[in-house]
Amino acid sequence: MEAFISRKRRKLAPEAAPSLKTTDEDDDRESTDFKLAVLESLHPDWSRELLLDSLLACDGSVERVSEALLLPAKTGPPPRRPAINGQQSSLVSYARPASSGGTARSPLKKVLTQKGKTLHLFTPEDVEAHTPCSIIHNFLPQDVAGALLRELLAEAPSFTKDTFQLFDRTVESPHSMRFYVDSLGEAQEQKTKYVYNGSYISDVAQTTPEMLKVSALVRAAVNEEIQHRTRRFHPDGRKLKFQSPEKWQPNASFVNSYDGPKESVGYHSDQLTYLGPRAVIGSLSLGVAREFRVRRIVPKVDAPSADSQGQIAIHLPHNSLLVMHAEMQEEWKHSVAPAQAIDPHPLAGNKRLNVTYRCYKEYLHPNYTPRCKCDVPAVLRCVQKRAATRGRYMWMCHSGYTPGQTGCSYFEWAAFDDDGPMVYGLFYLPLPLHHSLLAQTHHFDDSKVLTPTVRSDLVSTLCSPSTDLYQHCGWATRTMSARDITAAQLRANGAYNLNAQAMDATIDLIQQVLDQGVNVREVYIDTIGPPATYQKKLERVFPSLQVTVAKKADSLYPCVSAASVCAKVTRDAALDVLYSTYARPEEQGVVAWGSGYPSDARCTSWLKGNMHPLFGWGNECRFSWGTAKELLESKGAPCRMDWPKPEEDGDNMKLTGFLTEAEEEEKEDGMATWFGRRVAAEVF
Repeated sequence: MEAFISRKRRKLAPEAAPSLKTTDEDDDRESTDFKLAVLESLHPDWSRELLLDSLLACDGSVERVSEALLLPAKTGPPPRRPAINGQQSSLVSYARPASSGGTARSPLKKVLTQKGKTLHLFTPEDVEAHTPCSIIHNFLPQDVAGALLRELLAEAPSFTKDTFQLFDRTVESPHSMRFYVDSLGEAQEQKTKYVYNGSYISDVAQTTPEMLKVSALVRAAVNEEIQHRTRRFHPDGRKLKFQSPEKWQPNASFVNSYDGPKESVGYHSDQLTYLGPRAVIGSLSLGVAREFRVRRIVPKVDAPSADSQGQIAIHLPHNSLLVMHAEMQEEWKHSVAPAQAIDPHPLAGNKRLNVTYRCYKEYLHPNYTPRCKCDVPAVLRCVQKRAATRGRYMWMCHSGYTPGQTGCSYFEWAAFDDDGPMVYGLFYLPLPLHHSLLAQTHHFDDSKVLTPTVRSDLVSTLCSPSTDLYQHCGWATRTMSARDITAAQLRANGAYNLNAQAMDATIDLIQQVLDQGVNVREVYIDTIGPPATYQKKLERVFPSLQVTVAKKADSLYPCVSAASVCAKVTRDAALDVLYSTYARPEEQGVVAWGSGYPSDARCTSWLKGNMHPLFGWGNECRFSWGTAKELLESKGAPCRMDWPKPEEDGDNMKLTGFLTEAEEEEKEDGMATWFGRRVAAEVF
């Protein structure tokens, strides 16, 4: 701020000094344009660019900017700011040397940011130590970087500025952009199914040849940086909670164009709706060098801390790759601030082109995510400032961002952890008995509020021939083992995700009842995704049935409650059978593997203690579950398989062709002792 407040300005009499008192909450509600208008009226001698920079430095507080600008000017010339392409010694050299024992280290503990100040970082060591980012300078070979830049400069005239509604005012993005996906089919789907700021985008292009070529290089570099970040900076060298264990695979990109020093983007977090929790983004900068500013988000109870106000500027020169790691979107905000001056690039002139490579998740396709009351796919957000719920994810309506739309009050907490065998239940009975027999006589209710004992007693009554439940009702379950789920999810000819498996299980159960000759007229189902979408699919399969799909249906319709009770009792019985091979006498009925959720210490401890180094676990554990997959990859024994040559694949193929003779100096590996003795040709 010293560089700004030392400039000569018109003196005001003390009594004429404006009185400006606002709260942080008021500031948060006002738009940036409104705040700039207020500041321009109060300080007419200051340029709009400097006022905007000051506003960013003061976390959007008009009051703090105004107070700073009214301070007495310092004598002498202002301190010289470092040039965009400047160099500095790494801040790491001033830190205490790390101990030589151990590989993991955390970012520097000493907070270097100060309230109202900007900390400038230039070296990769400083960037990774003080921010949730890492940077690679001179990332691409010069000819590749030049080819991509020329290609994007040719594309840039077709870019457009995004418009959206904010506080009942239509605003325009201060830079232009375009969205790219890897195929024409994906582009068409993006135009008709994916929603951004509450509406569809019509200008979606196919990834250009040079972008696609560079994408492979970015993929390899980002995955390497993720491993480095996890190993060196994450607690215990493990991935963060909710962070995907899968390899990062870019399949979409936003290309941003900043034409001249005034074009910018304010502080924000990237939308997680299609990226999922703990997203990673690879950002490639080409052309003019600009400052990329980041600021940590601190809950309001910790607001007095300095680094909640201080910001960090990362200098992004031409041909630099910035990786925003898994901590970034939930815990930090970032911006590209207007520049006072820029150094023109020989090819790009005053333009900076920025390709942000992203990994869209299949399970977050709009077909599978909630829709708000406006019948628009909801937006996924993370609580950032409220201390009590910080880090939780939620689905919300964002139709209000579309000019002319008001949106709705839709809200739902999001959940991303699931594990264990999936059991689907079906229950049927005569329509006149729906409420009287189930809800009034036997008190079926939401299965989650019933204790395991109550659920078990209800199913016992259902199975007793002398009871009215047995005489009037029928039920069935479909159990999908963890092994079957894993096999379907990992099959080579296309992933068969959980929602698709659940849909097929539901259809099979209904069809089984119809095949038995039961006269079914009404069907009530608890949704596995957007109710309207799910209901339309089932109505197409069963056009003669009246289908009702609803959220929390097990608390609304007694027959769904009964089906859920049957499913949970079946699941518990399956788990008891699976656990019998592990049970020890001293446990006395206590299941040592706990609840099956990764937040349960008993569960993770059991997984670690019962993992075979080669085969992992039995049918009780879904290997595609992130917690199990990570343990197998990090703790499992490596093994080598020598497959037969292609020409040997014929009618005369021998089983011994899959075996290789071990050299004398080689040690036995896990593959050779699968069955407790040496595997050799004579075994067969």
